[in-house]
Amino acid sequence: GKRSSKPIEGRDGFDTKCKFRFSVYWDQDSMRWYVPKEQQGCLQHAGHMREDPLNIRLNSKFLGTKEQRQNIVDAVDSEVRPASAARIFETQSGEHLDWHQVNYLKRVKGKNASLPNETPADKLIRELSSDASKSFILLFADIDVGSSLITIKTKKRKTNNALPIDEIVGDTLGNEIDNPKIFAQTLRGRRDKMRHTTSNQLLLAAAWTSDPARRLLDMFPEFMGGDDTEKTNSEDRPLYTILGQDSNNRSFPHTWCFMPSKAQWAYQWIWGTAVPALHPGSVLSRVMLINCDADPQETRAIESVVGRGKDISAVFPNAWQRWCAWHRIDRNFLRDPAYVSILATTRKSGSTRAAEIDVFTRYLWYRVKCYETQEELDFADKLMNFYLQEEDQSDHVGVLDKACRDALKQYKTKTFE
Repeated sequence: GKRSSKPIEGRDGFDTKCKFRFSVYWDQDSMRWYVPKEQQGCLQHAGHMREDPLNIRLNSKFLGTKEQRQNIVDAVDSEVRPASAARIFETQSGEHLDWHQVNYLKRVKGKNASLPNETPADKLIRELSSDASKSFILLFADIDVGSSLITIKTKKRKTNNALPIDEIVGDTLGNEIDNPKIFAQTLRGRRDKMRHTTSNQLLLAAAWTSDPARRLLDMFPEFMGGDDTEKTNSEDRPLYTILGQDSNNRSFPHTWCFMPSKAQWAYQWIWGTAVPALHPGSVLSRVMLINCDADPQETRAIESVVGRGKDISAVFPNAWQRWCAWHRIDRNFLRDPAYVSILATTRKSGSTRAAEIDVFTRYLWYRVKCYETQEELDFADKLMNFYLQEEDQSDHVGVLDKACRDALKQYKTKTFE
């Protein structure tokens, strides 16, 4: 802070300048100033009145003692009104709680509730078993004590909430070099987290659905699409989510699975065993299209269970497997290392050449989204092939060099033909 050498209007005497600074921004639409939600503070704040602690709302999980917070949760669980439970808490601790803080305490307590020595596998199975609206299927590895014998078992709860049933999977998943048994043998450092305490078995995979999700899929079964998400849990298991699409083109999730790995046998178990067990009846026979990214393991697993309208014994007898257009165009073309350099060079060489690249990209999306008949598709492909192979490009908006045209033709041939 810099001390003034003479009195300044609006200050008393030679006050020290406050070093505290914060940013604001003007929104033209609402015609007002806004303060960003998060900013860096200033430890050398001086000169401004501090906020009265009585006016600051504290996080309810830090109020009172642990026993007092447990008392208010027990009261709400006993059908006591939140306002009455808050008055009890205020009498015991002297702290006032709003109704939403009471509900927050209840949610946090239920989320963090765990049994002594409970493993993550135990907690997952307990939460799935305690919800009557959920149906689930589990893949276990039964390891014999004192030997290296591993038996792969599937345990599932049917839609009528019957007790779990053990089914031996055997050697039906994977191959000689990549299968559940080999995967279970590699888990020596992680077996404690994946062990189910009651059965002393290793939980390899878990898939589940709910009654509302099953009803949505039964209403709109024509389309399915699956993808995995990383870093959703402490065990580093990919969370695989299968989606459907309603009549308003809105996606909805209906099946979830914690995968052991991204091996082909894991995808094979999801699509060939878990999905049929969780969605019985005729719903799978009404699936017409299954989309995925270009992952080769996932693609081969889905191709093994679709019948394309010819194999009535397949899990999805009338479905076809297709790749996600966004992955094929954005990831495998616009951002692929094999093409990103030549595309960037072409774009920087002139706006007209950049327009040529945009036209080709638009053609790819039209190919996926707009052409409805095979005749339209064949005609568009014929025009694009002629466009790329034409040696004299003097009548084009922008002239693409031969290396760029060859790269576009290579991508089109490899991806769509």
